[in-house]
Amino acid sequence: TQIAIGFLLRISLGAVLAVPFIPLSGWIVMMIFLGALFLGLAKRRDDLLLAQQGHRVRKSIDGYNLTFVNGAMILMGSVLPVAYISYTLSPQTQAKFETPYLYTTAFLVVLGILRYLQLVFVEEKGGEPTRLFLSDLSLKILITSWGGLCLWLIYFS
Repeated sequence: TQIAIGFLLRISLGAVLAVPFIPLSGWIVMMIFLGALFLGLAKRRDDLLLAQQGHRVRKSIDGYNLTFVNGAMILMGSVLPVAYISYTLSPQTQAKFETPYLYTTAFLVVLGILRYLQLVFVEEKGGEPTRLFLSDLSLKILITSWGGLCLWLIYFS
């Protein structure tokens, strides 16, 4: 949770320091918190697996076990798309981006989360999320498609 709170502090400080001030949507704050928690749990899971293999790891895994981390990841992976869909369906978001169709990008978000969960649970590759996002072709395609669809919906629909 410290990682997620750190991300929230950074985004909040950035919004306050921006000129002009950028108001943050409650849904954006929620998604940042849930997403950071989701990725942080994946890193803790990787640390737990390394510890089981006899490697030295950070003390930050004290108080965690695989059952808890797996369950928490599934919970975050389930709640995150709901927050995203709620954000895309909110009247403020639809007015800001001048399109009621942003919710269609949620399919790509769900597929991206499922792919990430597959990489973490099946291939046990959750320790370095940035490297994973840059190296996995499926994630690259999903993220690029999501960005492209968002741009198309905002500027051409």
